[in-house]
Amino acid sequence: MKAAEPGGSFILRRTVKRQWKRAVLGALFLGLWQLSEALVPIAIGLVIDHAVLPRDLRLLVISLVSFGALFFVLSGSYRIGSRALNRAVNHESHALRVEVASHALTKMSTKDLVPGEVMSRSTADADSITRIFGQLGTGVSALAGFAGAAIFLLFSDWLVGLIVLIIAPIISGIVAVSSRGISQRSSTQQATLATAGAQVGDTMLGLRVIKAIGGERWASSAYHQASQESAKAAINTAAATGKVAG
Repeated sequence: MKAAEPGGSFILRRTVKRQWKRAVLGALFLGLWQLSEALVPIAIGLVIDHAVLPRDLRLLVISLVSFGALFFVLSGSYRIGSRALNRAVNHESHALRVEVASHALTKMSTKDLVPGEVMSRSTADADSITRIFGQLGTGVSALAGFAGAAIFLLFSDWLVGLIVLIIAPIISGIVAVSSRGISQRSSTQQATLATAGAQVGDTMLGLRVIKAIGGERWASSAYHQASQESAKAAINTAAATGKVAG
């Protein structure tokens, strides 16, 4: 009995596991970056209340130095976090492309080997899988910023802070449910993209034969149909993504 092939969830878990050090480093520093972003308006308010309005020059100088230090941490943490996640993306993309090429060369028969589809799998699919690192960084940084803002609101106005703590998870839940449609549409998009790539590969390999038998119009029509299906799938995915973002 043939073993079941690993699904998308398994591949994503393996992807994160292989690059977990870079992913954790990037997520932590992006969390620090977003927390620093949340502290900027708080810091401005503190400077105005305790240095500008009382016209205290000494506190104003201290505040400006502290403000500069905050921006130093903000920009530095974003740089370090982004570089770590970009390293994870590029290293894992390379590893996935090598795996696809190795599988195509060693475990696929010549009858199943479609150059266009292999190329699509090793480029578009590999890039889509490694987007998980961007999602991890965005999620952790958003959570850090939200937590920092919520804590400050609870101390300054407990009612407003409580409302934020109640409403934000509800909105996040709605977005999470809506995002499932994006995943389904993205799978369809990748499949149609691979089909279009395979169509191109077949056409280019048999170009001389196609021209010899006068099949240019048929080949053009077949690719046009595959390309249109891929375009429609991409538009559907973009539309769903836009609705969730909105």
